[in-house]
Amino acid sequence: MEIIFLYNRLYALSKKQLAAVRSNDFDLMDELTARREALTAEICQILDAEGVDLKSKMSHRKTQEITGQILEIDHAIKEALLDELLHRTRQLSRLKLIE
Repeated sequence: MEIIFLYNRLYALSKKQLAAVRSNDFDLMDELTARREALTAEICQILDAEGVDLKSKMSHRKTQEITGQILEIDHAIKEALLDELLHRTRQLSRLKLIE
Protein backbone atom coordinates (compact mmCIF):
# COMPACT_ATOMS: atom_id res chain seq x y z
CA MET A 1 0.00 0.00 0.00
CA GLU A 2 2.94 2.33 0.51
CA ILE A 3 3.54 2.38 -3.23
CA ILE A 4 -0.01 3.58 -3.90
CA PHE A 5 0.50 6.36 -1.36
CA LEU A 6 3.68 7.40 -3.19
CA TYR A 7 1.91 7.32 -6.56
CA ASN A 8 -0.81 9.54 -5.10
CA ARG A 9 1.85 11.99 -3.87
CA LEU A 10 3.38 11.98 -7.34
CA TYR A 11 -0.02 12.73 -8.84
CA ALA A 12 -0.53 15.61 -6.39
CA LEU A 13 2.88 17.07 -7.27
CA SER A 14 2.01 16.79 -10.96
CA LYS A 15 -1.21 18.75 -10.45
CA LYS A 16 0.73 21.44 -8.56
CA GLN A 17 3.22 21.61 -11.43
CA LEU A 18 0.43 22.19 -13.91
CA ALA A 19 -1.02 24.96 -11.74
CA ALA A 20 2.43 26.56 -11.46
CA VAL A 21 2.93 26.52 -15.23
CA ARG A 22 -0.51 27.95 -15.88
CA SER A 23 0.18 30.80 -13.45
CA ASN A 24 3.64 31.37 -14.99
CA ASP A 25 5.35 30.60 -11.66
CA PHE A 26 8.41 28.97 -13.19
CA ASP A 27 10.45 29.10 -9.97
CA LEU A 28 7.79 26.98 -8.27
CA MET A 29 7.68 24.74 -11.34
CA ASP A 30 11.44 24.11 -11.00
CA GLU A 31 11.08 23.34 -7.30
CA LEU A 32 8.19 20.95 -7.92
CA THR A 33 10.10 19.26 -10.73
CA ALA A 34 12.99 18.54 -8.37
CA ARG A 35 10.61 17.19 -5.75
CA ARG A 36 8.87 15.05 -8.34
CA GLU A 37 12.16 13.64 -9.60
CA ALA A 38 13.17 12.71 -6.04
CA LEU A 39 9.83 11.02 -5.44
CA THR A 40 10.08 9.14 -8.73
CA ALA A 41 13.55 7.91 -7.70
CA GLU A 42 12.12 6.75 -4.37
CA ILE A 43 9.35 4.84 -6.16
CA CYS A 44 11.90 3.22 -8.50
CA GLN A 45 14.07 2.17 -5.55
CA ILE A 46 11.10 0.55 -3.85
CA LEU A 47 10.12 -1.25 -7.05
CA ASP A 48 13.73 -2.40 -7.61
CA ALA A 49 13.89 -3.77 -4.07
CA GLU A 50 11.02 -6.05 -5.07
CA GLY A 51 9.23 -5.21 -1.85
CA VAL A 52 6.07 -4.39 -3.72
CA ASP A 53 3.54 -6.85 -4.99
CA LEU A 54 2.22 -5.21 -8.13
CA LYS A 55 0.81 -8.54 -9.19
CA SER A 56 -2.13 -8.09 -6.86
CA LYS A 57 -5.05 -6.89 -8.92
CA MET A 58 -5.83 -3.92 -6.71
CA SER A 59 -2.26 -2.57 -6.57
CA HIS A 60 -1.73 -3.07 -10.28
CA ARG A 61 -5.06 -1.48 -11.22
CA LYS A 62 -4.56 1.51 -8.92
CA THR A 63 -0.98 2.20 -10.05
CA GLN A 64 -2.07 1.94 -13.70
CA GLU A 65 -4.94 4.33 -13.06
CA ILE A 66 -2.75 6.90 -11.32
CA THR A 67 -0.05 6.57 -13.98
CA GLY A 68 -2.65 7.35 -16.64
CA GLN A 69 -3.77 10.43 -14.73
CA ILE A 70 -0.16 11.59 -14.35
CA LEU A 71 0.43 11.14 -18.09
CA GLU A 72 -2.62 13.30 -18.83
CA ILE A 73 -1.27 16.03 -16.57
CA ASP A 74 2.19 15.73 -18.16
CA HIS A 75 0.58 16.25 -21.56
CA ALA A 76 -1.21 19.36 -20.27
CA ILE A 77 2.07 20.66 -18.78
CA LYS A 78 3.82 20.13 -22.11
CA GLU A 79 1.05 21.96 -23.97
CA ALA A 80 1.12 24.86 -21.49
CA LEU A 81 4.89 25.16 -21.81
CA LEU A 82 4.68 25.09 -25.61
CA ASP A 83 1.99 27.79 -25.53
CA GLU A 84 4.21 29.94 -23.30
CA LEU A 85 7.17 29.38 -25.61
CA LEU A 86 5.07 30.40 -28.61
CA HIS A 87 3.84 33.50 -26.78
CA ARG A 88 7.37 34.57 -25.85
CA THR A 89 8.67 33.84 -29.34
CA ARG A 90 5.99 36.09 -30.80
CA GLN A 91 6.92 38.83 -28.34
CA LEU A 92 10.56 38.58 -29.36
CA SER A 93 9.71 38.62 -33.05
CA ARG A 94 7.88 41.93 -32.61
CA LEU A 95 10.89 43.67 -31.09
CA LYS A 96 12.63 46.18 -33.29
CA LEU A 97 16.34 45.75 -32.85
CA ILE A 98 18.59 48.78 -33.06
CA GLU A 99 21.25 48.41 -35.71
